[in-house]
Amino acid sequence: MIQGKKVRNGTPAFLFLTLGIVVSLPFCRLNHIIMKCTTNEKGEVSEMRNRKQHCPGKAVLLSAAMCMALSGACTAAAAGSEDEAAETVSAQEMESFCLDTPSLTSAHADVDGTTISWKKVDRADGYAVLRKEEDGEWKLIALTESLSYTDSTSSSDGSTRCYTVRAFSGNRANALLNRWDGSCWSDCDPEGVSAVSIGVPELHTLYQTDTGTWVSWGAAENASGYALYRKSESGGWKLVTITDELYYHDQTELASGVTYIYTVRAYTGSLADACANLNDAAYWGGYDPEGAGCVYLSAPDLDMAYAAATGTRISWDTVDGADGYAIFRKAENGSWILLDMTEETLYTDTAVLETGTTYSYTVRAFKGDADAAKRERDNPSYWSGYDSTGVKATYLGTPVLKEAAVSSSLVSVSWEPVDGADGYAVYRRETDGAWELLGTTEHTRYIDTSALPTGTTCYYTVRAYVNGTAGSAASAEVRTDQYSALYWSGFEPVGLDVDCGYKTNALTLAAQFIENNTTSDMTQRQKLDTCFSALLRLSYTRTYDTADASNLSSFAEQLFVNRTGNCYRYAAGFACIAAVLGYDVRVNVGQITARGGGLTPHGWTEVCVDGVWYLCDPDMQAFNSNYSGQYYMTSASAIGLTYAITTRYTLTIVNGTAVWS
Repeated sequence: MIQGKKVRNGTPAFLFLTLGIVVSLPFCRLNHIIMKCTTNEKGEVSEMRNRKQHCPGKAVLLSAAMCMALSGACTAAAAGSEDEAAETVSAQEMESFCLDTPSLTSAHADVDGTTISWKKVDRADGYAVLRKEEDGEWKLIALTESLSYTDSTSSSDGSTRCYTVRAFSGNRANALLNRWDGSCWSDCDPEGVSAVSIGVPELHTLYQTDTGTWVSWGAAENASGYALYRKSESGGWKLVTITDELYYHDQTELASGVTYIYTVRAYTGSLADACANLNDAAYWGGYDPEGAGCVYLSAPDLDMAYAAATGTRISWDTVDGADGYAIFRKAENGSWILLDMTEETLYTDTAVLETGTTYSYTVRAFKGDADAAKRERDNPSYWSGYDSTGVKATYLGTPVLKEAAVSSSLVSVSWEPVDGADGYAVYRRETDGAWELLGTTEHTRYIDTSALPTGTTCYYTVRAYVNGTAGSAASAEVRTDQYSALYWSGFEPVGLDVDCGYKTNALTLAAQFIENNTTSDMTQRQKLDTCFSALLRLSYTRTYDTADASNLSSFAEQLFVNRTGNCYRYAAGFACIAAVLGYDVRVNVGQITARGGGLTPHGWTEVCVDGVWYLCDPDMQAFNSNYSGQYYMTSASAIGLTYAITTRYTLTIVNGTAVWS
């Protein structure tokens, strides 16, 4: 047996192997090693011990070559060699073989496993990665020439794994041959770096709504919470949020037409520790580097709903990256119904809906084929979000125009009433001209007394409206060239035409009235009787004016055109009918017995039949139900009322014109 000499402080221990001989090996640098070798009867090394070491040793089997070298050394020692210079290696000499301990920089987890990184060691040709096992022993798991290594055997059981690294010089074969030999190996960091084993969350859904992008994922084993990341195709991952939920609503305003990708990673421990140690594998698990993505389409920016001629028109701004748009409508408290899909940025809803009901419209942009987008209504690969409030429109039926009657001084336009309407706006235009608003009315007839252009055709049309929120007429809600469908109906775009070059008068209007209410096989008297009854169907309008020869013709025109009037207009109108039918006729202006007693101003007609003048009073016949009796072809005495005449006007026809005298 021979005593070995000391090796200076800081120098790695020489480790020797011989077949079947176990030697205790340190994992880090040794401090003053004293080796004892024992030989058997054949002169082979039977024992070798390291008495003093810096950190715990490990039992390993050494190679036969090193066993022979060690055997020779021990044999020489047994022969009594006292050459201490040959047995002693100086500290300077040993230092030239030393490698610095690798400085560990990080351990982070991704979908492929746990990746350990370290700094480069001078003169190192490679590195050994070790992982501490459950029994506390270090296990060599890989040799590599790079400065990082990914342990793909990571589990998701929530356990914490520890890793460390040693550098080596020379090739791998030599390093393995001389494993942990201080002449070619560095020390290691006994603390190592830790990585927790957490499952990688699996993304479940990704879709866009009216308020942003919803992302959901499955639970990861042993996770306390999750971090959601987002990136564009050309950018890097950006943290969106950290949450303990399994979903998140990303309301970030993104660039339309750009593909965005999402991924999720889990963390363990407290939120504060995880936030303070982002990407530290001691807290964070792996993630899917591919993620899940879609082309982000911003929700279309809606303009107001416009009451067009043929329906409700919706328009919106162009969305970058969109190939088309889908238009939806719903009633109050209803669900969105797909109306149509278009590549344009406007759409007109021509459907006949429930009048007076308020509807909402909204639009979603889509990418790709319209049919595929329709099948994939909730697939974020196709659809944008949408404005959940939308734009509102109150459906009003378009007024159906009846007639535009023209006289020498005015035009009367009439139309059918519209359910739910608070009033109507009347418009006029010339041929090839633009519609101009004439005025508004709550009735279904409008009298145009403005100056008419001559020698051309004019057109009239009507819109219905509902009052605004302030109770004002809808005309106050008009935008430049546009009408909000929340207040306005559509209109007949052609309208009623009127030949402004042809001016009718009271007699032509009376003749038209006769033609419209009688047949050709009637006698003169039958036509007179029938026209008297037809006048009773017109309405009464109380006006306080005075009749005389200068205005009786215009009063008659107003009755026929406006289809309403007072006693003077009824008297003048029936007088014109009787005159056109060939009767002698006159209008009396005076007073009549009032309901409350005394007399009140009144006008009536007298018609001469077979030399006898008969009283005809259509106003009293139709609109004074408090009086009983017959007011046609009768006399004041027969009626039992006072008819006091102030002035009598006889009607004659001269060159087709009514003359009152």
